[in-house]
Amino acid sequence: MKQSDLLNYLQNKISAIDLLEKYRNDIEDYKLKMLKKGSTKNINFDYSNDKILINKNTVIKIYTDFINDKLDFYLMCYIADIFTLYNNIEFENEDVRENIEAINDYEYGSIQMQ
Repeated sequence: MKQSDLLNYLQNKISAIDLLEKYRNDIEDYKLKMLKKGSTKNINFDYSNDKILINKNTVIKIYTDFINDKLDFYLMCYIADIFTLYNNIEFENEDVRENIEAINDYEYGSIQMQ
């Protein structure tokens, strides 16, 4: 996933559906590996050296889109993994970080959505 595409989604310039369509193969591969115990997921993120600030509005957008069935569960998890794994991501505060990490708790916990 390109950083510019992710930012376009977060800034409401493209929809989650458009983002999913563009990266469908990556998300399908991610989903298959996520559902298979012990497998390593591949996160492809083409980023610039520019930092991305994740704030409360980012969290609200992601959760709202998911709750309103606008954001696929696996795409949401993929985005959360990008946020937690890449060095160019900064969190506004610890509450924001914890809310993004909660998505990964869904992913690795007993609540696995299919």
